[in-house]
Amino acid sequence: MFPAEEYDDRRARLAEELGFLGVDLAVLTYETDLFYFSGTCQAGYLFLHRSGRAWLAARRGALRARFETFLPVEEFRDPAGLLAAVRRHAPDAPRRIGFGFDLVRHEQALHFRALFPEAEPVDLGVVLRRSRLRKSRREHEYIRLAARQADGALKTAASLLRPDQTELELSIRIEAYLRRKGHPGLIRLREAGAVATMGFAAAGSSGLLPPERAVVWTGPGLAPAAPYGPGDRPFAVGEPVFLQYFGSCAGYLAMACRTFSLGPPAAEASWAYEAMRQVLGRLERELGPGERTGRLFEIALRAARLFGYEEYFLGLGGGPIWPLGHGLGLEADEPPLFAPGERETLAPGMVVAVAPRVILPGLGTIGLGNTYLITADGWERLTETPDEWRVVPIE
Repeated sequence: MFPAEEYDDRRARLAEELGFLGVDLAVLTYETDLFYFSGTCQAGYLFLHRSGRAWLAARRGALRARFETFLPVEEFRDPAGLLAAVRRHAPDAPRRIGFGFDLVRHEQALHFRALFPEAEPVDLGVVLRRSRLRKSRREHEYIRLAARQADGALKTAASLLRPDQTELELSIRIEAYLRRKGHPGLIRLREAGAVATMGFAAAGSSGLLPPERAVVWTGPGLAPAAPYGPGDRPFAVGEPVFLQYFGSCAGYLAMACRTFSLGPPAAEASWAYEAMRQVLGRLERELGPGERTGRLFEIALRAARLFGYEEYFLGLGGGPIWPLGHGLGLEADEPPLFAPGERETLAPGMVVAVAPRVILPGLGTIGLGNTYLITADGWERLTETPDEWRVVPIE
């Protein structure tokens, strides 16, 4: 997917961080990290020495890994074989070993503790998450294609929305469209144990349910054991239908959300949507390199307050319960986070989703959101669906 030089540059930047932290060896186990630094998800471990040397070790999947990566792939069958593979590339015993502790399994940590009993474990979770903040031009192109999918999903929804159709029935047809366009059907979240679907349509009261995850709202779902994706509520004439869908091209994501209705909506819903459009417009005037995400959140909250929606902005009474926006890339919950107190500064190359919305009692979720590429002089909006509330005619 990327030239060898791009992977080399990614690993060189991480190796530089290892030097700053005094870490001799990084051991990456999470699929997204494996892919980002090596080009394959197949191996069990990616090792990166502070010198920049890197190699993979696989108990299974070695054959496919060799087709997908430029790095050497070592096969092993047991702990002794893994230790021998490590020593072939790094004969000196590491004194400090880095892991992504936000996702490393307990048994994996114990495994390496037994292999290197004298080594001190170091958490690289924040370093690994921040390594993907700024995307390359090739990554931007994949995200642009994902944005076309997200736009197409909303266009498909507008053409298929019918009275008495359920959220699930509509979503099945939207997901079929996305799969035909190359969507793999997979949305990665880094949050431990997190699950996300390709998207959902939340009709009326379905949009009142609190989100399952801290960053990405995952929809009402069909049962308490699977509270993700669309529900089974039928669409009614005039009620708000909030749609959020992720496009995915080669694993890279873009997100778009809008609010539709079958026939004209209630005046209160229209006012709320127009307020959120104004909030988004205010944000777009400030969005760009050098701006702090926490400050942008405060700007949006002040704008919502002026329109009288502070209590329901990003939550159902009592204030926000999820962020205004977040980064996008290989995962749907990447930094930077647009939330109170966040001090991350936007920089060219970052890709972010921003979605102001309100949750109104008796109406549901109302709002809109887009994916943006931060540029040297501002931003480029990657999702192109018109911002207006879409009134779908009743046949």
